[in-house]
Amino acid sequence: MKDSPSQDPAALRRAAEARLAARTPTALARTETDLRRLQQELEVHQIELELQNEELCASQAELAAELARFSDLYDFAPVGYFNLSADGLIQQVNLTGSTLVGIARARLVGTLFLLLIHPADRPACAAWLERVFAGPDRQSGEFRLDPVAPPLRHMRLEGTRSPDDRKGRVVMVDITALRESKRLAAATIDALATHLCVLDESGQILAVNQAWRDFATANPSTPPVPVNVAEGADYLAVCDAATGPDAATAAAFAAGIRAVLLGKQDKFTQEYPCHSPTEQRWFSGRVTRFPGEGPTRVVVTHETITARKAGEAKTATQLEELRRWYQVTLGREQRVMQLKKQVNQLHQRLGEPPPYASQE
Repeated sequence: MKDSPSQDPAALRRAAEARLAARTPTALARTETDLRRLQQELEVHQIELELQNEELCASQAELAAELARFSDLYDFAPVGYFNLSADGLIQQVNLTGSTLVGIARARLVGTLFLLLIHPADRPACAAWLERVFAGPDRQSGEFRLDPVAPPLRHMRLEGTRSPDDRKGRVVMVDITALRESKRLAAATIDALATHLCVLDESGQILAVNQAWRDFATANPSTPPVPVNVAEGADYLAVCDAATGPDAATAAAFAAGIRAVLLGKQDKFTQEYPCHSPTEQRWFSGRVTRFPGEGPTRVVVTHETITARKAGEAKTATQLEELRRWYQVTLGREQRVMQLKKQVNQLHQRLGEPPPYASQE
């Protein structure tokens, strides 16, 4: 079998040169035209690739800038972000989260999240994590951190399960200062002897102080503070439902509360009796609207004025006694003056000088 030229490089070269020499000038010219067209197409394609490369570089730079901005937002957010595995291990945490717990990020990754929680709160936090991974709903809870150093700090956690059901996302917010401010506010109003509650715009009780609770416990179902009137109760409904001799007083007080809630007046005051089976009592009810912007809130206070009312009653009794004695004394003086006048007239008839000076 004769060898093919393609198997011999030298023979292949000679065959190609012979074919090229046999081509006509027209064919050669056409080939050169095709080559120029192909060169132009290649140059255009090269420019297209350069333009695409420039766009890709610009997009890459923009993506890098966006990533940097996102990283800044993520790391320096005012709350801590934790990504947890299904078994509760920390997979990722931002800088704020690391700062909140006081542990470097490198040490936190791979750590069991529950170990960050105060030992006394871990059972409750474990149950909370189970709820986070159990469904898509957001779960919230408040727990204390395991103190690396005092003071003890309180955190609010918001957790959700990832769409793939494999991870948990936890947001941590430091509420230590908020809890302290609430504690101070509660301690302040609890120190007041006045019965106090705070109502929202609908008349529902948001908070009461200790004096309010103590009175309600000692005086069940007795106005002004029935035992069932505490946080969550509808104070206006309780006033509207009053019956008997207290109905008119309660209705007037409810009308005053509504006027303050609607902004028709800044405050309302009403004095009323509130007698028990063992003593006579009076109170002064006062409604004051919260100043400034924000949701409508009013403070309702009931202050005992029994001592003042008793003093006023005693003073009224004393005044009445003085008036009566004055009338008695005045009557006696008038009778003495009349007797003196009669004695003088008798002496004049006898031709003697009157013993008493004339009262006319």
